[in-house]
Amino acid sequence: MQYYIPEWDDLVSSKYDYWNDVELPNSKKVYAHEIYPKPNYDGILVSRMKIEESKSKIEKIKKVGVHKFFRFEGPIFGDCGAWGYINEKNPPFETKDMLSYYETLGFNIGVSIDHLCIPQVKSEWYYRQELTLKNAEQFFNLYENGNYSFKAVGAAQGWDLESYRYAVQELLDIGYDFIALGGLARAQTSVIIKILKNIQDLIEGKKIKIHLFGAARLDGLRAFNNLGVTSFDSASPLRNAWLGSKKNYRGLDWKGYTAIRLPFLSRTKKYQQLVEKGLFSIKELEEFEKSIYALLRRYEIEKTRSPEEIIEAFEMLNQTFTLRDDLKEDYKETLSERPWEKCPCPVCKEAGMDVIIFRGNNRNRRRGFHNTFVFYQLMQKILKDTNFEGTPYLKLVHEKDFSIPIQRQTKKIKSKINKQTKIENFFEQIDEE
Repeated sequence: MQYYIPEWDDLVSSKYDYWNDVELPNSKKVYAHEIYPKPNYDGILVSRMKIEESKSKIEKIKKVGVHKFFRFEGPIFGDCGAWGYINEKNPPFETKDMLSYYETLGFNIGVSIDHLCIPQVKSEWYYRQELTLKNAEQFFNLYENGNYSFKAVGAAQGWDLESYRYAVQELLDIGYDFIALGGLARAQTSVIIKILKNIQDLIEGKKIKIHLFGAARLDGLRAFNNLGVTSFDSASPLRNAWLGSKKNYRGLDWKGYTAIRLPFLSRTKKYQQLVEKGLFSIKELEEFEKSIYALLRRYEIEKTRSPEEIIEAFEMLNQTFTLRDDLKEDYKETLSERPWEKCPCPVCKEAGMDVIIFRGNNRNRRRGFHNTFVFYQLMQKILKDTNFEGTPYLKLVHEKDFSIPIQRQTKKIKSKINKQTKIENFFEQIDEE
């Protein structure tokens, strides 16, 4: 199985002064795969909607291609980025243009144009599924009759066991041997396993590749592998480093630790209002930040302070910091166990305790790089060591634990699509082309 990480401009300064919070001379912006000896992922997923948010970025990519732009030699998987147009009636791209886009920019893999069938758009499920399948059919036919160097993937969208089964069957009938299941990013692992089990008889004994969009799960990894999944993607290990309220740093056994929040007070609206009210001056806020940071550094280096002292220092200025009781216990655990000292990865070796301080891009994204390192190391262990059954913080699940009622309703779904979908003249236009 291969793990693809979505590309979201995740860069840090190669040389950074943590004490003064400034980029050092001769520093440059680098990706995680430029920090680690080997990338902590097998490939990169690049969504068109994402990279086209910046006109300058997409123009640079057009000039040099995706591999040179992202400075990555491994496989790069391209998709449309359906979450970016979730509220639109139709995707903003055309099939011919997508084929040209994938080929011209140098993608290794390219997926057909899809449209999500999630609860927020329930009234459009049948319309969106059939639109996705018609796009896949046109994509495949044009691909087969063209001269393209990338691998074509058919997108499958659904909302329950049978709708996904129907989509997969249709894509197989079209001729695809590589299918990507979309819309599962927020689905429970058990639901994904049931969907995979429900298509086993369709793919068993055939050389069919299956990709899961947004569903890289360590707990379901072994089950996914046994059920024919060949790749998946997710940015969760990376982005939870700064988007999660807790468990921002992952230990080598996948135990989650809460990062210690030390924000740039003078740059935050809440604290700017305190300055405007005359409760603090900018200088006082900056001095407070510096004193707390100095205390944290002494805790790391001298090892003479206690976690309680650090927490007490945060509480001394409770007008500035509101520290919840549950965070006190979380901070105490993080400080007591000092997980960053047990990690051999380059980020933890270089940043030390700064990797668990919640403060600015250069700390937060480095913590995300570390989390991705742990994720990828555990992924390799789960796949290679059949005796490994997880850790106290990572329980593996198996496909045998999830039985499903076998109901074949393909004709019923097809009938509903014919009766309930109204795709105006879109498909007629495709046929004419």
